[in-house]
Amino acid sequence: MRGLRFARTAALVLGLGLVVAPRPTEAFVWPNVPERIEKRLGSTDPAERRLAAQEIARLPAALAKPLVRKAMTDEDAEVRIVSAAIATKLKLEGAGDLVTPWLVEPDPRLRLAACEVIRVSPTDRSVAALGRVLADPSKDVRLAAARAMGRSSSTEAPSLLLGHLDDNAPEVRAEVSTALGRLGDARAVLPLVGKVQDTDAGVRRAVARALGELGDSRATSALVLALNDSSLEVRVEAALSLGRFGGDEAIVALAPLAQAAVGVGARDAPGGAPRARAHRDAARRRSPRRGAGRRSARRGPHAGP
Repeated sequence: MRGLRFARTAALVLGLGLVVAPRPTEAFVWPNVPERIEKRLGSTDPAERRLAAQEIARLPAALAKPLVRKAMTDEDAEVRIVSAAIATKLKLEGAGDLVTPWLVEPDPRLRLAACEVIRVSPTDRSVAALGRVLADPSKDVRLAAARAMGRSSSTEAPSLLLGHLDDNAPEVRAEVSTALGRLGDARAVLPLVGKVQDTDAGVRRAVARALGELGDSRATSALVLALNDSSLEVRVEAALSLGRFGGDEAIVALAPLAQAAVGVGARDAPGGAPRARAHRDAARRRSPRRGAGRRSARRGPHAGP
């Protein structure tokens, strides 16, 4: 039952776009409506405050923001979760600092909601605090924390993420890798190279993409290795990343793939199989047979057949 409640709350925080999207600023609102909502937010009845928090979503952004800030300080978890969803849609300035204390709350729903708010409204203090929840007992919270850190511009984020490339959940390892690629810090290159052979294909794909985004030639050999991965998606991602690098080693590694692609294209075209064979035969005729040059040299320029 508890797990079901957490799943429902996660859906609320992540997918309330249609429900909590505030009205356009030009929408007409009776002057007493914000006052009435504010009064209800001060009620001693938690159920009344929850209803008031939901009503904030119907207000234009300019009127909603101060009420959202008030609701985010409520002692009731449900009120705060609803207000966090609205703050996320509004991209409320400074909201990251408001939810930083939630990261140590015993309720995982509040920690998850805090990560989502920080993702869209980060502050230096809130991003640094995310480092604590990268080791959260909840996989969903760890995943949200890594995603939020990858969207930030904090100089502390890469070093905090690097310690979690070995998370026991593959989804989290993949998100940490993605975040490191997005942040573009060169310190991530060698640790990511070490994850090219992760046991999970989704992680290996994320690592290959992140290395391409980092664009550091130190990753070339690892990406060449990934061209032989058992997963097609990993091989494709590695090829795309190598294509960004250029350089002799990358070009040499990609050349067989290009030749194979040409062969497949010729084979799959109408009348393609005979045409592909013709291409191969022409290539053989153009290429000197191995050892032919040495035999000619031994026989001399005028030797007979």
